[in-house]
Amino acid sequence: MVGPWIFAGFLNWTVNARSVLPLIPAAGILMFRRLESIPSLFAPRRSAAALAVGLAISALLSFWITSSDVAWANSQREAANLLYQKTRSERGGVFLAGHWGFQYYMQAAGFTLGDEENSNFREGDLVVIPENNTELIKRLAQFRFVAQQNLELLRGNLAATMASTLDAGFHSSYWGPLPFAFGKVPLGIYHIGRLAPLERQDTATHQGNPD
Repeated sequence: MVGPWIFAGFLNWTVNARSVLPLIPAAGILMFRRLESIPSLFAPRRSAAALAVGLAISALLSFWITSSDVAWANSQREAANLLYQKTRSERGGVFLAGHWGFQYYMQAAGFTLGDEENSNFREGDLVVIPENNTELIKRLAQFRFVAQQNLELLRGNLAATMASTLDAGFHSSYWGPLPFAFGKVPLGIYHIGRLAPLERQDTATHQGNPD
């Protein structure tokens, strides 16, 4: 138990439920041993019924949450496929922002990961920015993002593992303190736009305000 606790709390780059999962079997064994020391809780008939009900509820909850996480992953794959169909005839550069599964599927389709400092952006390049992601392109020195259209996809079934509006951050606490949450799951939104030169006013503001 100490090993996963040290890794999850002090060594990993972010707090997430995945890093805590190895702790659960050991913690469960210790909790059950403690409960066994209370004889009244484990009468033969009552213990069997309680165990069956508890396992059934846990199984239903686990499958529900897992299906929500799978829906989010599948929506990113679907988004990558749709974006490929929309942009495969582009003559200029097509860049993506963000990481996670979206980056994996987009790069597998031949898209280039955009970087604010190292990418060779040009006027007219197409950029895809997902809302529910991290390490997004926020501001470029010479260009501004001109939105053209949004791609919106369903990504859950009244439960979410990664949704900042519900404070659910299973894979990273950057989204919120909860491993999962229930409620109206926001759509997966992907902003599609082109890079245009900064206007004079924008340039002056950018040069005078380094933030």
